[in-house]
Amino acid sequence: EYGSRTLESQEERLLRFQMGLNAILLLTIFLGILAIIIYLQRRQHRIEELQRYMEKLSRGNYCLNLEENNDDELSGLRNEVYRLTVQLKESAALEQGRRQALADSVANISHQLKTPMTSMTILLDNLTENEEMDRITRHRFLTEVRRQLMGMSWLIANMLKLSRLEAGVVELRTSVEAGQLVEKCTARLQTAAEWKAVGLEVWLQPGAALYVDENWTVEALCNIIKNAIEHSPEGGSVRISA
Repeated sequence: EYGSRTLESQEERLLRFQMGLNAILLLTIFLGILAIIIYLQRRQHRIEELQRYMEKLSRGNYCLNLEENNDDELSGLRNEVYRLTVQLKESAALEQGRRQALADSVANISHQLKTPMTSMTILLDNLTENEEMDRITRHRFLTEVRRQLMGMSWLIANMLKLSRLEAGVVELRTSVEAGQLVEKCTARLQTAAEWKAVGLEVWLQPGAALYVDENWTVEALCNIIKNAIEHSPEGGSVRISA
């Protein structure tokens, strides 16, 4: 009888232990499911935040709030999206700047074409109106027209090159004597100066030189001298010194 009661007591303890173990197991499963649900809800919330953040970026709001960054994979993705978006923004701004510089360069060349066209118009008008012009003067005028045409051809060729290249094609190439630059400009503008009765005075120090792109510098210098001639009174003079 005593042994029978001991056996029943052991069975009861074992049953209670199993029931407690099952309760713990069920509680663990419940807590695990609850943790997964909370994790998925938070993850969904973070995904929605990331979506809203990307919408802000698409509207040009590039503010990165570091306080909102958590140490998880979505924060890393968020920061990577921000970095990529800023890079694209900077690339777009750089490309826009290059296009604007290219447009400015083409507009500048178009403006430079006005100078030889004006000079040729003056020369051709003289050749047409003065049929009794002596042979030497006529030859000099025709030579100047040819020179201006060559200058226009060079400008047009560079305009076509600029249409295929990025802005900033002007390069510092070689050392050019200042006298060589001035001589090319004065030869090109001599007729315009004579027409306006303006003298061209050149004062150059021996050995004066510049490290430049020769053709572009000649165009720039000619434009300055041409403006000086046009704004000088008749009988005045333009001094070029280096």
